[in-house]
Amino acid sequence: MSPFLAIKTYRLGLYFYRFFLMPSILVFILFSFGGASIFAIVVSKVILFGLGYFLYFETTRQQKIVFYKNFGISKEVLFLSILFIDLSIFVPIYYLMKLF
Repeated sequence: MSPFLAIKTYRLGLYFYRFFLMPSILVFILFSFGGASIFAIVVSKVILFGLGYFLYFETTRQQKIVFYKNFGISKEVLFLSILFIDLSIFVPIYYLMKLF
């Protein structure tokens, strides 16, 4: 089975996501109450996660990723899973906010 489709990937992704939760919420609040479109929010989140990817893996924090590698999850799969989790949380919230 592909590591991206495994449930443990998402469970570990949620554990890893807690470091990105507050910046993600702040970006969502700033853009959604600022009247930005969903496209602008998604692009800004992709850029935010790209910066997080670079800062996390190209600096000394790279040693913390050994925990996830021991479970067979590569750094690319880890970041794609948390981006998927983030978008699956905030896109429905955005559309619910637009209804009211």
